[in-house]
Amino acid sequence: MVNNRKQWVTGLQMMVAVAISAMSIQSSFANVVANNAMTDSFWQTQKKGANFFRQHPASLKDWQDAKQVGIEFFRIPLDAYLGYPVKLDNITQLTAFEIKSFDQNLKDAKITGIPIILSFLSLPFSVWKQQHGNHDDLRLWQDKKHWQAAGDFWAAVAKRYKANPNIVAYNILNEPHPEVLKLKNSNSAIFNVDFTSYYKKVVGTSEDLNAFYEYMVKRIRHVDPDTPIIVDAGWYAEPPAADYLKPIDAKNILYAFHMYEPYIYTTRKINNGKYVYPGKIATGNDQFSDWNKATLEKFLQPIVNFQERYHISSQQIILEEFGVDRMTKGATQYLKDIVNIANKNNWHWAFYNYRGDEWTGMNYELSVKPMKWQFWKDEEKTNLFPNLTYGKANKYYVYDKNNPLWHAVIGTMKHGS
Repeated sequence: MVNNRKQWVTGLQMMVAVAISAMSIQSSFANVVANNAMTDSFWQTQKKGANFFRQHPASLKDWQDAKQVGIEFFRIPLDAYLGYPVKLDNITQLTAFEIKSFDQNLKDAKITGIPIILSFLSLPFSVWKQQHGNHDDLRLWQDKKHWQAAGDFWAAVAKRYKANPNIVAYNILNEPHPEVLKLKNSNSAIFNVDFTSYYKKVVGTSEDLNAFYEYMVKRIRHVDPDTPIIVDAGWYAEPPAADYLKPIDAKNILYAFHMYEPYIYTTRKINNGKYVYPGKIATGNDQFSDWNKATLEKFLQPIVNFQERYHISSQQIILEEFGVDRMTKGATQYLKDIVNIANKNNWHWAFYNYRGDEWTGMNYELSVKPMKWQFWKDEEKTNLFPNLTYGKANKYYVYDKNNPLWHAVIGTMKHGS
């Protein structure tokens, strides 16, 4: 009886200890969730915007037209105007022209009430491929000492632009991809990678994207404690990379993903008329799969899993880029399905791309017609693509006021029609 009583007391003590431990863990987790909350007023409700990537400054009319259709924010890379090639190793290598061009965007933002996500295509020791002779610059992921230069860079940027009411977020780096150091970069790879296993191999190293973000957020927050910060998922911000993404223990963090899959379909030069959406498309070791709205939802499911795993609200998720070449068969339905999925999940989103001036493949205002020959003749004369006048007939493209592609992306905006 005594032994039984001792066993009973010991068992009770163990249960109490376990309960206390569980309560402690739950309390700690609750504190982390509270610390990770989105308190910034702009992002409290779903926002629908656009990427605005240009090599030449836009006009105020471009901004005013965007306001009219209901675009609620622009994502603009400050370094979009950099020359080629680039060796961006410190903040002083941003030219006066870059700063002047971006600051003009801020003036237009103030006039129209369309705020900006300030993004970067490049960081010190991680120069964007298209500004680096079409070669990946992976130095940032090969030695942690380069992180300090990236931190210094962003600290300087944050010091210049903090408390600017026309900037609603800092986007640390567009489409980071340290994974290419370990993983094969091919169309099929994204459908077969076990990102959880991959991350176990790189945790704590210079290739650890989560650790890099923790470091960068601390550097920015030391200068600017309030402006929301957006971190792109790994592997070019692909949704499956959410499997190893970790939440950052700081307020006002958004987690970003891009959607151009299946890439073999959305890219016209690769597709070359072979694939239509919805339909059978070669993906994953060239196996043909049915791609439709249900397939898109399945591909985006890792984002939902990430939210559920870490109790991340939809206020902190942004589908930061998505698109398809406008002359690809089924493009309108593809865009409608992506927008519908994002809206159903209450994610913020931004289509790619509003009135780009160098490449028209995803300028949905231009409908499905190719550019007129005069466009290419004028480009050849000046070695610059002509500035387009949108919304009326002109010598460069066929105007279609009932363009279904354009309505696919603006149709659910507050003033979309």
